[in-house]
Amino acid sequence: VSLIEKCSPNVIYHMSAIANARICNVQPHAGVTENLVKVENVLEAIRITECKARFVFASSSVAYGNFRSPEVKEDDVLDPINIYGYTKKSSEELVALNSRLYGLEYAIIRPSALYGPRCVNRRITQIIMEKYLTGEAIKINGDGEEELDFTFVDDTVQGFIKAGLDDKVFGEIFNITYGQSRSLNELIGVAKD
Repeated sequence: VSLIEKCSPNVIYHMSAIANARICNVQPHAGVTENLVKVENVLEAIRITECKARFVFASSSVAYGNFRSPEVKEDDVLDPINIYGYTKKSSEELVALNSRLYGLEYAIIRPSALYGPRCVNRRITQIIMEKYLTGEAIKINGDGEEELDFTFVDDTVQGFIKAGLDDKVFGEIFNITYGQSRSLNELIGVAKD
């Protein structure tokens, strides 16, 4: 509350989370606390201070669960399959509810399979590249044909910035992705090259 009162922000980007589905599944209390309760804490601080800042929430494509088609649209059903996805879906619902109840202006961003500089949350791209650099064996669950829409982190950052600055996007949800999925086998081939 005091930080919002002190800074009087125009935009609040909420990007804090345990961004690792495995950790959230192993430590569900920590996952729910970090990924859901802390979102509610920020929303409550905005409400109490009557802050008129725009709120941009970092959700995740993991909120969809298993993709039902090669192309995923923002209005597709959210059916999370792990604690991380559940907390992102639930947080999105809290954000939308705060908009209806208290007039919060918001945008929700669902990034997908980020990679690039300083993107070090133990995502699959980081793990595979590190294993190739150290000569370790790469183990993939399944046949490696699972597809992800790998997205360069700088492109994602630009999407977040635009969502915070464009008046026309509030109340909207955006998948910020490259727009073309590739299999894990293809990712391994890129790493080999």
